[in-house]
Amino acid sequence: MAYAQYLLRRKNENIWRFRIQTPKRLRGRLPREFQKSTGTQDKRDAAVIAGFFAIVFRELFDKAPDMTDNELHRKHLLLKGRLSSAKGKALDRAFDTKLAERRLELMTEQNKVSQAKASALLGALATVAGSTPHKAPEPTVDNPQKFSTVAKEWLDQFSTRDIAERGKKDARSSYKFWRDFFGDIHCHEIKRSQMREARSIVDNLPQRSKLQHRTHREIFEMALDGDHDVDTVGLATKRARFRHLREILEKANYEDSMTQSFDIYLQTKGLKNKPTIERKPFSDTDLQAIFGPNYGSYPASQLANHQSLPVKFWGPLLLAYSGARRKEILSLRVDNIQIDEGVHFIEIDDRFEGQSLKNENSRRKVPIHSSLIGAGFLDFVANRRADTGAKGMLFEWPNADKLDLFSEWFLEQAESVGVGLRGANERGYEWVKTLHCLRHTAATNLDSRDSTQAEIGALLGHTTAVQVEALASPTTARYTHRKAANLSKLKEIVENIRYRGVNIDSLSWQAFKLHNKL
Repeated sequence: MAYAQYLLRRKNENIWRFRIQTPKRLRGRLPREFQKSTGTQDKRDAAVIAGFFAIVFRELFDKAPDMTDNELHRKHLLLKGRLSSAKGKALDRAFDTKLAERRLELMTEQNKVSQAKASALLGALATVAGSTPHKAPEPTVDNPQKFSTVAKEWLDQFSTRDIAERGKKDARSSYKFWRDFFGDIHCHEIKRSQMREARSIVDNLPQRSKLQHRTHREIFEMALDGDHDVDTVGLATKRARFRHLREILEKANYEDSMTQSFDIYLQTKGLKNKPTIERKPFSDTDLQAIFGPNYGSYPASQLANHQSLPVKFWGPLLLAYSGARRKEILSLRVDNIQIDEGVHFIEIDDRFEGQSLKNENSRRKVPIHSSLIGAGFLDFVANRRADTGAKGMLFEWPNADKLDLFSEWFLEQAESVGVGLRGANERGYEWVKTLHCLRHTAATNLDSRDSTQAEIGALLGHTTAVQVEALASPTTARYTHRKAANLSKLKEIVENIRYRGVNIDSLSWQAFKLHNKL
């Protein structure tokens, strides 16, 4: 199917359509692209018809520079009618038996099309071209560019879009992913075999967070082999990879850097989703064990690095009593701890380097639970402000992989006090408990205390600022159009987080410092 690159099938349509893009030099004088129905549902038949249509349009594009605008417009209109007329007349056209048989045998042998369709094509070629069928010329590339160059330009343009930082981060990941996959080849050199390989890799792609020490090339080989025990990425990540690659290739097509369309390989329908593993909140019994009498007592091997001790003490407490995301807490700066209207709160935003928001609703103020204040959190913040200044990191870790290493440390601690982290429910579905599940735990606790979904959403960053304000007074919010969250109302929501049998009032930062000689 040499001309399958010209084929397109719309959603909810069975008929294949021919599509060809106008060369860049002619786009001011002709439409950006031409489309025409092939009249068939069979892809092989459609590919042969597309080859015939390509001959006609390439001839038009070659002659267009020598035509005036009026001549080109007339030629364009005549061409549209001529193609339809030729295709219709070809259905009943008779040929010399011997000549027809020899040509039909050749076409059915090479393209595996029906004899009726081959006959129609021969007639169409004879009518339009005024000659016997001939092989269409190979498509030419007007502007050869390397894939890495086009991808970098796409990324630069993508970075200027008005979207959340997380979307831009996904785009940067996709750029590195596809750059490493295609290497240093030109866009027009991309083969269908490579696209099939790309689809297979994305469908079996292991999570990179579990393979930090591996290169992209090693991960590609693992995915192609398919024999690995690492969880694969989710369906959303797979779709993002294909969506970004489609945009890169469309840019290359628009700039006349390639002649083929690979849309059929970039469809997200049929991609495998990883098995759903339920995130399960920690039970009150789990939290009693985690925040029990030995909380803050660590083996001598962990005490060697004093840098990480503060986050080990405050990190789990902040997550359990705020419902914040782990990255939101671990990327805090000293100046993110503020006071307003007499309420101490954590300001979650992206104004400092290394901070990012999942979405715009994540920008919020989270009041600090009174139990954490009683345990000495504000004293800790004051000490950090004196040591590092307002823009210093609130929590430190000895190396860059703070997020994953802290998560692994927490799970090891939880297991050491008897907390089960994996299991299956009565229906056989797997569940797992991770550091992120402390966020689920806070939400579940508020739900059990009859907090409304809007109140829980306000604390977690799932609700808009206007809706947060409406928690205090829907009428006032509607009339004042204020967008700042009502801290006193949010403070009430935070104070509702109480875990049965968990007493953190006995915890003390000062005692922890003395015990660990900080």
